[in-house]
Amino acid sequence: WGRFPPHTSEVRALVVKVASDFWRWHLTENLRRLLEVSQQFEHLDWGEQGLFELRLLNIIY
Repeated sequence: WGRFPPHTSEVRALVVKVASDFWRWHLTENLRRLLEVSQQFEHLDWGEQGLFELRLLNIIY
């Protein structure tokens, strides 16, 4: 920061950037995990698939 304290707007911008970066990472991680899991279960028949999707929704929310 140097000798001067950072401006509030700079700090706010930094916080917003870090937060949005974190959310982007968090979302992409979850999507990647969901994709991996769904690929593993592609071979299931539809009855099992439905149950599995319900289970997934319970995990997510």
